[in-house]
Amino acid sequence: MGVRMRLLAGLFVSLAPLVAVAQPLELYGFNPRAVGMGGVQAGADESFTAVHYNPALLGKGTVGFGFNWSKPSMRVEVLEGEGQPTILMPTDYASYTVGGSVPLAGLLADRAAVGFGVLAPARIIFRSRMIDEGDAYFYRFDNMPSRLQVLVGASGRPLEWLRLGAGAELASNYGGAARFSATLGTTEPGRILRRNVESELIGIVSPRAGLAVGPFRSVRAFAAWRGEVKAVYSLPIQVDLGELGSLDVMVNGVSHYAPNVYAAGLSWEPMPGLTVAADLSFEQWSRSPPPVADISIALPSLLVVLGYNGQIVSREVSVSFADAWVPRVGAEWVLQERIRLRAGYFYRPSPVPADQGRRTSYLDSTAHVASLGAGYAFDDPLRMASRLTVDAAAQVAFLEPREGRRSALRYRFGGSTVDVAVAVGYEF
Repeated sequence: MGVRMRLLAGLFVSLAPLVAVAQPLELYGFNPRAVGMGGVQAGADESFTAVHYNPALLGKGTVGFGFNWSKPSMRVEVLEGEGQPTILMPTDYASYTVGGSVPLAGLLADRAAVGFGVLAPARIIFRSRMIDEGDAYFYRFDNMPSRLQVLVGASGRPLEWLRLGAGAELASNYGGAARFSATLGTTEPGRILRRNVESELIGIVSPRAGLAVGPFRSVRAFAAWRGEVKAVYSLPIQVDLGELGSLDVMVNGVSHYAPNVYAAGLSWEPMPGLTVAADLSFEQWSRSPPPVADISIALPSLLVVLGYNGQIVSREVSVSFADAWVPRVGAEWVLQERIRLRAGYFYRPSPVPADQGRRTSYLDSTAHVASLGAGYAFDDPLRMASRLTVDAAAQVAFLEPREGRRSALRYRFGGSTVDVAVAVGYEF
């Protein structure tokens, strides 16, 4: 009877949504211009991609469509012990991006604009796994990319030198319940007599805001805040086993998490056609919840009478992640008003403390990320817009080596990722 109950509980728990962390746009960038400039806010100036980086930068009319592809290449080297550690390796990732921005007319002409942006995974709209804390995996790269992201924003210019913006990322919580009546068989298989399952997606909003000041003598200042995204799920599962009692399973957890991000930066145009920019962002990883499901099971009364404890609860998990400061620099050079060359770099500290890599399952390393990009502007052959743009960028992240330990094995892990972004767009 105990084995059958464990199988039932395992089956129902497998219906739960699974855990994903961070965001594809934070990890890989939105469009080639921003990617090529190292993800600084100035890389989204007046483009619809400002709905992510800084909604205050929404400006002229733009429409764009893009494709992003990323390939992680992780390495694991055994330093002590025999065999190989069990580590889940991340796979490649591809996504499509689309968006647009529109300046308002009438009394608000040249004073306000609205925009939207969507990132859709190319293969799986939402993918994640319920990874036990005993299994090691690459925290940033295993689950997080496969998630649909929808963003909206608006900007206003109350003064010639001041722009303000606000926006939101749209996400959802997941809730539901499952209720079953069952009999356990002895000489023949048991049967499910009644089965009721319901679920629902509950919309949530993660706010964001920003401002842009200037230019003053070719210098502009930026500041932005991207609010925490914390999508949760809650699934009570009840199994009525008749005279044997009731088996109650409760599954709670976080299906997606991204921390608060506070960013500030400057851009400078030392000469016509050349823009140099730098950002410093603060990522509040210390508020991260454990990236595992919390499961509790209340056993049937008959087992309690036989001496079993009536509750089965999850092991406590503490992540103790650290906040991170991420500096970025980027540049764009415009040649003959059509050709654009871009370069960028940023330093991404790991929120996982170094000693945690030796005693927990969350593998992550500090990364040095360099990027290059280029774009070309054509006259619109359809005469619908002022010009047609084609952009491309490549980004390479080098992960610093770090040590980990699984049982008697001591190992070193690290690696690199290659990210490629291409896009076409109209500027009106």
